Amino acid sequence: MRAFLRFPILVVLTLAVATAAAQDSTAEPDPFGGPRKAVVITLDGPVVEQANPLAFLGPGESTLRELTGTIDRAAKDDRVGALVVRTIRPMMGWAQAAELRDGILAFRETGKPVVALTDAAVLNDYLVVSAADRIVMTPVGGLGVYGLSADMYFFRDMLGKLGIEAHAVNTGRFKTAFEPFTHGEMSEGTRIQVQALLDSHENHIVSCIVGARGMTPDAARKALWNGPYSSAGAKEAGLVTDIAYLDAFLEEWLAAQNLEADEKYGAEPVAVAKTPSLFSLFSGLSAGGAAARRSTEGRIVVVGATGPIVDGRSDENPFAAQQVIASEDFLELIDEILDEGTPAAIVLRVDSPGGSAIASDRIWNRLGELQADGIPLVVSMSNVAASGGYYISMGADRIVAEPTTITGSIGVIGGRFVLGGTYGKIGVNKQSIRKGPNAGILDETRPWTADEEAIVVALLEEIYDVFTAKAAEGRGMTQDEVKELAGGRVWSGTDALANGLVDQLGGLSDAIAAAREIAGAPDAAVVSYPREKEFFELVEEMLSGQLSVAAPDPFMAVAERAVPARHVATVRTMTELLSGPEPRILAVHPMMFDIR
Repeated sequence: MRAFLRFPILVVLTLAVATAAAQDSTAEPDPFGGPRKAVVITLDGPVVEQANPLAFLGPGESTLRELTGTIDRAAKDDRVGALVVRTIRPMMGWAQAAELRDGILAFRETGKPVVALTDAAVLNDYLVVSAADRIVMTPVGGLGVYGLSADMYFFRDMLGKLGIEAHAVNTGRFKTAFEPFTHGEMSEGTRIQVQALLDSHENHIVSCIVGARGMTPDAARKALWNGPYSSAGAKEAGLVTDIAYLDAFLEEWLAAQNLEADEKYGAEPVAVAKTPSLFSLFSGLSAGGAAARRSTEGRIVVVGATGPIVDGRSDENPFAAQQVIASEDFLELIDEILDEGTPAAIVLRVDSPGGSAIASDRIWNRLGELQADGIPLVVSMSNVAASGGYYISMGADRIVAEPTTITGSIGVIGGRFVLGGTYGKIGVNKQSIRKGPNAGILDETRPWTADEEAIVVALLEEIYDVFTAKAAEGRGMTQDEVKELAGGRVWSGTDALANGLVDQLGGLSDAIAAAREIAGAPDAAVVSYPREKEFFELVEEMLSGQLSVAAPDPFMAVAERAVPARHVATVRTMTELLSGPEPRILAVHPMMFDIR
C-alpha cells in the first residue's frame, strides 16, 4: 500500500516544483545581479568531425560542431554570463582551431567575458585560447610557440639498401606524393609550395594574435617565434595574462562574478550528439538518435565527408578512429537523405586528402545531380580538402574554407616499388609466362619500360584533363586558368580564395549561413548525416554480418591503384612513418597521400 500511495505524492510534488519554477520565471531579477552560469568547455583529446559511435570506454571524443554549437548557444543564452575554456591535451588541425577561435570571439562580442585555463599549450592550442579575455597558465607550465616547421623524410636511399626502387609518374611538378620514395631531398616544386604554405600560415597566425592580444604585427611575430616559454616567460611576452593554480583561480573568479560553473551545459539532445558513454549505451537512446531520424524536409543537411576517398564500401570497424569516404556508402547515404525528404540545401563538410579518382568522380557526379534537381550545395572545408577532397567540392554553389585549410592539389599521381633487388638479396627468383605486350606492366621485379611508362602517363593525363575541365566548369574559369593553379599544387585557404579556388573564408557556421541564404530559408533547422547509430543497432549489424569488426585499412584501398596488393605492406610501413597523428606540425601529408 505504501508503494501505491507514494506515486500520487510524487506527482503533486513534481507539479508543485514545476509551478514554482513557472512563477519564478516572472519573478524579480536575480538578487546576485546577473546570470548564474559560467559555461565550462574542456578540450582534452581529439577534436573530430564525426563521432565514433563505439568509443564508449570513456566520455567519448568531442565533435567540432558539438563544441562550436555549445559556444553559440551559450552566447545567445541570457542565463549564461561567461565562458571558461579549459585545455588539457587537445588534438586538432589548424582549421578546427580557427573555427573554435572564431566561436570564442563571437561569444566575446556579446559582452560576456571569456577565461582560458591551460597548463601548457602548443601553437594551434594557443590560437584557440588567444581569443579569451584572460589567459591563465599554471605556475609550472609552458607555451610551446617557436615557429612553424614542415618536415619531410626521404627514404630513397634506405629503400635502395633493401634493393627496392620506387617509380612514379604524375601530372605536374607539384604532385609530389611519391617524392619521399623517389628522391633523396625536396624537389623545387615541393619547396616552393611548402614555403608558400608556411608564409600563409604565419601571416594568419600573426594577424590572429595582433587582433586578440592588442600587439603590433612585429611584436606578435617576435613574441610567437621566440619561444618556447615557461609560464613566467609567456606572461612577460604578453601571450598570457595570469599565472595561477587553475582550480583556485577559477573558484575565486566565479565568486567575484557571482557565477556558478556549469560543466554539463549543452548536454541536452542536439542534432549532433557526443559519442555516448559506456553508461548511456544500454538505455538504447543515443542523445541525437531521435533528432537525426526526423524528416529532412525543408532543413539544411550537413553531410560529413571525412578521411581518404576509396571505392566500394568502407568495411568500417566502429572501434577504430580512422574514417574513410567510401563511394558506395556515400551514395547510399545521399539516397537515405532524399528518402527522408528533400532538404532545403546540403552542406558538405570535407576533411579529406583525396584518394580514388573513380570514387571521387562518382561522388562529384551525384552531388551535381542534386544541384540539377534544385538542391543548393555548399562545401565547408576543414583541415584538408585536397586532390579528391577538392574534386568532390569543386562543383558546389559556394565553397567556404578556413585560412589554414590545405586545399587544391589538382593533379594525379601513380607509382610503384621495384623489388627485384630485394628478391636477389633474399634468394627469390620470380619467373613468369605472359600473353600480350603489356602483361608485365605491374611486374614488381623491374622498372617500367619506356612503352609501359608512356601508357601510364597517358592514363594519368586523361584523368588530369577531366579533373581540370570539371574544375574549370565548377569555378567559372577556363581550363588553362585552372591548369595554372593545378599541377598538384596545394594552397592555403587564404591563397585559394585569392586564386578563385574557393569563394569565402570561414567555418561550418558560415557555410550553413550561406546555404540558408542560397536556399532562401533563413530559419531552416540543421540536421547532420551520417547519423550516429545507437549501440544496439551496431550490435545487430555486427551479428548479421552487415558490419565488419576487422581493422579498417583505407590505405590498402588507396594504394592498390598504384601498387600491386602484394607490395602494399611495404608501402604502408613507409607511409605510417610519414603520417603520424601529430597535428602540431604543419601538415604536408596531402602531397604524400594523393595516390590516384
